[in-house]
Amino acid sequence: EVLNWGTFDQRVWTLKLDGKNALLTGDNGAGKSTVVDAITTLLVPPTRVQYNKAAGADDSERSLRSYVLGYYKSERNETTGGGKAAQLRGLNSYSVLLGVFHNAELRQTVSLAQVFWVKEGVNTPNRFYACAARDLTIATDFGGFGLDLSALRKRLRASEVTIEESFTKYAHWFCRHFGIETGQPLELFNQAVSMKSVGNLTAFVRDRM
Repeated sequence: EVLNWGTFDQRVWTLKLDGKNALLTGDNGAGKSTVVDAITTLLVPPTRVQYNKAAGADDSERSLRSYVLGYYKSERNETTGGGKAAQLRGLNSYSVLLGVFHNAELRQTVSLAQVFWVKEGVNTPNRFYACAARDLTIATDFGGFGLDLSALRKRLRASEVTIEESFTKYAHWFCRHFGIETGQPLELFNQAVSMKSVGNLTAFVRDRM
């Protein structure tokens, strides 16, 4: 689930796989890479995320800030002649990414979430991380609190949701619950999910696996 992420604005957008494979298709600009980048953000350290790599874009095309504020086009300033990004959201909003993972054999559910907001004068969005060993939803667990993020933190903690301020502690929590013993599987995931093309499959396996 995503809320206020890129051009997915003002409502919760949900993708359900239910343990099956899925093919995500659509025209350019439909939001395919936006969804992939949301999943990557949930699982990959912030210093390692490279947005829109799956679409072959350069490093400057998208950023965490552009996703949180909802940049959707560039507008020309008639006075200066320069360009400025048009955005769907301002500083009085917040964004949520939520992933729910279920192991049917062990009957275990893990929910991971990240909440973002932008402060005036600060370029990089702030965030906190949330983890729970149960099913969470954005509408039920991350809505209806206004804009007081401290109230949201307090409510989540009261419902036995673990709140972390750093990715390191958050990753330690979910790796322990997923049974991931080292960082290598997540690094391989990061390389594969953002892969545009493979020139030599043998070299890729040797280098990455």
